[in-house]
Amino acid sequence: MTLPAPRRSRALSAVVLALSLSSGLASASSVTGTIKDLSVRATDGVHYVVLNGTPTQRPACAANTAYYMIKDETSDTGKAQLAMLLSAYMAGKPVWIEGSDACTRWGDGEDVRTVSFH
Repeated sequence: MTLPAPRRSRALSAVVLALSLSSGLASASSVTGTIKDLSVRATDGVHYVVLNGTPTQRPACAANTAYYMIKDETSDTGKAQLAMLLSAYMAGKPVWIEGSDACTRWGDGEDVRTVSFH
C-alpha cells in the first residue's frame, strides 16, 4: 500500500524529527560544581579540569575518571573554555560542563563540549 503524497510527507517528517531528537540524546555526560582541580601540563599541553560534583552518564572511555579534557587548547574555543574555567575558579562560582561523549584528547578523559557558569 502506498501512502498518498501528503501522508508520506508527514510520515517522513515524523521519522526525521524522531531521529534528530534521538541523536541529541546521546550519552554525553554533564557535571555541575565548583572547580576542584584545573591543570595544564607543560610536557604535552594537556588542559584538564575536575569539579566538586559527580558526572552523569560518562562514556565508556571515561567511565573510571572524573576529569574533563579541553579538546584543543590551541583553538579559539579551547582558549575560551580555559578562560571561563579560570574566571569561575577565581570567582568561586560553580560551572556546568557538558562532555562530548568522546575521549579524543586523552584516552580516558572525556572532551569538553560546553562550559557554562552564571
